[in-house]
Amino acid sequence: MNILLFGGGLQVLTIARGLYEVGYKIDVMGNDNFISRRCKFVRYCTTIDINALTPNYFISEINSRGYSVVIPMEDEYATWLSKNKEYIESQTMVKCAVMEYPTFALAADKTRLLAFCKERDLPYPKTALIDDNYEEIAKYVGFPSLVKPSHSAVQEELER
Repeated sequence: MNILLFGGGLQVLTIARGLYEVGYKIDVMGNDNFISRRCKFVRYCTTIDINALTPNYFISEINSRGYSVVIPMEDEYATWLSKNKEYIESQTMVKCAVMEYPTFALAADKTRLLAFCKERDLPYPKTALIDDNYEEIAKYVGFPSLVKPSHSAVQEELER
């Protein structure tokens, strides 16, 4: 089975190795494949500009190389693949390892995701929006804790 790792830097090394060791053939498509080109578990690398990539070009690459699965390795690639997932899967035999865009966009916005979980009485980690009341927030959330922005690096992509 041929798998395309879509984007990625260092993380490609461990993912490619694991997939290779269980018998998959691994290719990489991304902006900068300097690391991927030197990975002995990757057989083929394609350099692309994600901002210029069209679904039809991507589909032609998928069909010509016989990929079964596309796995996004970075936020901007996951966003692009999510937005185009339905069309790509309808035109190929590939499965895109990303959710449909409305769900993806919800999950990428931690504030909206928290509200979604609260409305449906779903479990979620103790979460607080940071304001000037640090001591009260710290008591509520506890330690160790993780501080993250409401939006990940994909926010710019989500707004396009």
